[in-house]
Amino acid sequence: MKDVGKDRNVKKVEKALKGKKPKTNEKVKGQAKAGAVPKYKTSIRGRLQHDITVMMGIAVAVLVVVTTCVNVWGTVYTLENDLKTMSTITADRVSQELEVTKAVVQELGMLPQLSNGTLDIKNAQALVDIRVETYGMKSGMIINESGICMLTQEDYTNEEYFQRAMQGEVYVSDPMMMEDGTINVVVSAPLRKNGNAGATVVGVVCLIPNQDFLNNIMADIKISDNAGCFMLNSTGVTIAHSDAAVALAQENTIEQSKTDSSLKPLAALESKMINGEVGAGIYRYDGVTKIMAYAPVEGSNGWSVAVNAPITDFLLSTLVGIIISVIIAVVAIVLGIQLAKMIGKLIGTPVQLCTDRLVLLSKGDLHSPMPEINTADETQILAEATATMAGNMKMVIEDADNLLSEMADGNFAIDTQREEAYVGDFHGLIESLRKLNVK
Repeated sequence: MKDVGKDRNVKKVEKALKGKKPKTNEKVKGQAKAGAVPKYKTSIRGRLQHDITVMMGIAVAVLVVVTTCVNVWGTVYTLENDLKTMSTITADRVSQELEVTKAVVQELGMLPQLSNGTLDIKNAQALVDIRVETYGMKSGMIINESGICMLTQEDYTNEEYFQRAMQGEVYVSDPMMMEDGTINVVVSAPLRKNGNAGATVVGVVCLIPNQDFLNNIMADIKISDNAGCFMLNSTGVTIAHSDAAVALAQENTIEQSKTDSSLKPLAALESKMINGEVGAGIYRYDGVTKIMAYAPVEGSNGWSVAVNAPITDFLLSTLVGIIISVIIAVVAIVLGIQLAKMIGKLIGTPVQLCTDRLVLLSKGDLHSPMPEINTADETQILAEATATMAGNMKMVIEDADNLLSEMADGNFAIDTQREEAYVGDFHGLIESLRKLNVK
């Protein structure tokens, strides 16, 4: 009877084993069909290297772009302020030169010898010529109250500088074309009877500065190799220029812009000029981007001065800074790539070792050694957890195999030697085996 019971128990174990086999084989078979271990084209190490490199590249690129924009903006901002200062200084210089000339003409108008008839025409003119020579003027003349030049007998009745001086003003005319083909300014002052202030105006005395008087001031302003300086009258006509030929042409950009749209940006700035504003702006002329600052000439007939220059004349230092930034960026990216490789190796290699061991474990390998990882971080925890899991599974499987083998041989008076290995869900396995033993 005992043998019969023994045979009956053996059959129960075999039946139990046979009952569990199909379920296990079905899972393995399903895994085999899908591929026991998926093969991926990427790895954590590769992704880390790629992502870190991309992030560093983007950060460095943004830094270079921002630095470049800030440098260019800073250069333009500084240049605008410098040009504003330069245009104001130039306008003040023109104003001072005019004031000197006006003072000389006004002083002539107060000489009693020119108005009381004590000097004949030649001697009176000689007195004017002394001032002309002393102050480097082109010429001078005396006009009687009828508008006739006392020396040449030419009629100047319709000239504004004569009319304004007869009204008691010291007047500076706009540059005008003379009979000799030159462009000159005429500075006029009232000729007072007997040289008494407030006395009746009996004529006009005029001085004509050198034809390059204003152009020379413009030419003295040289802030860069391709910079320029020019002056407009109240209607926008160019009356002086660092290039005398341009001044001679007396162009009016505001009028030209009505038929040439490419001149509109410059015309807009010049419109602000003739309105007496102080400012600066950027425009494009003949394919060159320029920056211009402007200021009014005090004490003039609505004149204004502008200083301009191509922006590229002042971007050399900025360009050098950009090149240096790019070089630093390239070096940073190269170092970043190396750093990414190092970080990828530090993190990816331990993970890869654990992955390889888990792959072997998924194939039933319980004996291969676990990798030794001492990173003192999550990867070490992963490695240790993998080792613990593999060790527990090995003990459970070896113990279960031993128990089932003994039972298969008819030995039911046995119990596990690895109680501590049956943790978690494995505990159900040992309980099932014990139930078989009891039955």
